[in-house]
Amino acid sequence: MVKRAVCWLVRLVAMTQPDTEHTYRQRILKVMVYIGEHLDGDLSLEAMARLSCFSRYHFHRVFREQAGEPLARYVRRLRLERAAGRLMQTEKSVLEIALESGFEAHESFSRVFREMFGVSPSDYRK
Repeated sequence: MVKRAVCWLVRLVAMTQPDTEHTYRQRILKVMVYIGEHLDGDLSLEAMARLSCFSRYHFHRVFREQAGEPLARYVRRLRLERAAGRLMQTEKSVLEIALESGFEAHESFSRVFREMFGVSPSDYRK
């Protein structure tokens, strides 16, 4: 109930401010900071839309416009970048890092990792 009232107030303020784009940037930046601090948490479209006080549809559109990529791709990229760091800084197995990064299988992690970095996780570590 309180969350709903806060979201309503945020929307009302955004509509009355002359620079709505600035307000949108602030709300999306808040979401991006949250994502960076909670990469292992619930980063679903629904959760991030609630955090930003946007509807799911509007959040998806505004996030893509502001971030330059859809939410799912943004989250996956950050998780893969973190995984690349862990490959270089730890002795954990590729499977362990894949599971920590939200992938259910070594194969899917390796395929997506190769698409992003151009090499397999094992070769990246070398």
